[in-house]
Amino acid sequence: EDYRIWGPCQWFQNIRLPYYHMLESGRYDQMKSLFNFYFSLLPMSQARTKIWFNHSGAYFPETMTQYGTYASGSFGWSCHGATNTTPSNTYIRYHREGGIELSVMAMDWFAHTQDVAYFKSTLLPQIISYVEYYVHHFTTNSSSGLLDMYPGQALETWQCPSVTRTTCVTNPMPQVAGLHALLPRLLALDPTLVDPATTATWSSLYKILPPIPMQGGILMPGQLFPSRTSNSENAELYAIHPYRTVGIYSMQEEGINSYNVRKFHGNSGWSQDIMDAALLGLSNVTGAMAVERAAAAPFTGYRWIGFQTGIGAGGPITDHGGVALAALRYMLVQSGLLINGTVSDMIVLFAGWPCQDWAVDFKVHAPNNTVVSGSYDGAGHLTNFAVNPVTAKNRIKFAACVIDENVSWK
Repeated sequence: EDYRIWGPCQWFQNIRLPYYHMLESGRYDQMKSLFNFYFSLLPMSQARTKIWFNHSGAYFPETMTQYGTYASGSFGWSCHGATNTTPSNTYIRYHREGGIELSVMAMDWFAHTQDVAYFKSTLLPQIISYVEYYVHHFTTNSSSGLLDMYPGQALETWQCPSVTRTTCVTNPMPQVAGLHALLPRLLALDPTLVDPATTATWSSLYKILPPIPMQGGILMPGQLFPSRTSNSENAELYAIHPYRTVGIYSMQEEGINSYNVRKFHGNSGWSQDIMDAALLGLSNVTGAMAVERAAAAPFTGYRWIGFQTGIGAGGPITDHGGVALAALRYMLVQSGLLINGTVSDMIVLFAGWPCQDWAVDFKVHAPNNTVVSGSYDGAGHLTNFAVNPVTAKNRIKFAACVIDENVSWK
């Protein structure tokens, strides 16, 4: 059993982070350990949803045991009978959106590998159940006709200690942005992979999604949310990472303005500031942040050098290094960007890369079994540039650093 300072559970917000860079590294088989773990718990998640809420679908809580249940201390030692469905721990009480993020990761994995067999056997059953939870669990707003995700919370930071509109979050950003990122991917699937009834259900849900929560051009943690915060996550920036609904080609100005006024700042552990900066194309800050993050010394006392301790969570953790690797990936290459409600097939290079003096030799993987490689000299010139298969050349876009005239193809 996993045990850290914060408790003996699997914490999705932490264990996901080392997997984000694996797509561009081509480490597809290693990502299966994450997908397989949650797939093994799908029957448990489905059963809990049916027993507690009397509807189909599935969710998994932010923190759970290795067999899928809440830890006793999180659910509550005094459970008040079998009908109680409200965990006592307000940090995770309505923190149930991990299935959406896992589904987007799964769809990105499938976009890269085109592995139909694994997708149908292991990924698609989870995705269908996680989306089905949102289909049945919430009603629509009587005025707008849009999905009304309430009561809710935005990660651990904006909680719901008592169920009122002023003390809970309505339409939290992670859930809204996540569904905006996921459903277009699902609706673009080859119709031979999904039955028509499921596709129709997804389409109906997509039509009633509330808009990305914003006020005055600034991203918000939710449509409604309390002023009190209990942790230090910038939930409003989940529209940038992990969901890429906001980025260099979609509401970039709003994203940058929101990033600049974010409530919490950090560049260690699980803080995603550097990933957000890279996805927004803020190459003026990403380089210094990457150097700062890389300067953290390995913690002694663990057999694996990649472990750190006490940086935002109890050790041993891989958050710090996982975020650093993912950020470097976003600085160099971006794909799967959502532009005007459609997932783009562009492979965007150097969007967050410090163009001056940062030379790099790279080989990265992209959707549709594409491999891109080359050498950038830190002065505007790209040599030995290759795209395999060559038919993917028209999907390449240089966001910064180089222009076509300074590219030497291999």
